[in-house]
Amino acid sequence: MKKVLKNFLWSLGITLLIILIALVGNELLTHKNNLITKEGFVLFSQYNNVSDSIPKVQNILEKFPQLKIYLENDLNKKVNDPDTIKKFGNIAGLYENNNIYISTLNNSTTLFHELGHAIDAYMGCYSALGYAAEDFRYTLSSNDDFKKLYEKYKNTSIFTEYGRNPSSDTRKCLSEGFAEMFANYISDRNKVDKEVATYFDNIVKMINELKPTEVVHSLK
Repeated sequence: MKKVLKNFLWSLGITLLIILIALVGNELLTHKNNLITKEGFVLFSQYNNVSDSIPKVQNILEKFPQLKIYLENDLNKKVNDPDTIKKFGNIAGLYENNNIYISTLNNSTTLFHELGHAIDAYMGCYSALGYAAEDFRYTLSSNDDFKKLYEKYKNTSIFTEYGRNPSSDTRKCLSEGFAEMFANYISDRNKVDKEVATYFDNIVKMINELKPTEVVHSLK
């Protein structure tokens, strides 16, 4: 009887949490343009059972104040890539111009994937030029050390089909591979091989050591 009651209360709790997310969804957004607040991000993480990732991700967001996260229900309208849409269906996330767009609040992997694209650009620029900014001429994913990791692990369970083979464009494959690896690492470090974890540990360490003067909000 106790077990049945315990299971019932557990199910009820999950149901109430889902209802709460639905009811307060708009409260997570402080602006009409659907910008997600810090409080909203914490609730988002708890809802997706990735609370352990909160400190690490919040620190990244604080280091890069130009990086914003938005809820955008229909990303297909923003993505001018009919081949990708045809191959993989609805677009769940997008990164562009220092902004992360996600189509739903119940998919942490997508958010972490798009955050990986930002890190790829920011820290690639930092490694090449000494300051962190969105400059896709310089990306970590285009460096030889990541290329070796990608070739070694691209056919493993780390990658979804999209991360493994998103395009015939090698640079895009590397970019998506970086984002996919980062998403797995940031959500659960134990998901990835030690070699991959160490690679991203070093990147996070570099981010933690960034000074405000080394972060350029816009190159325009």
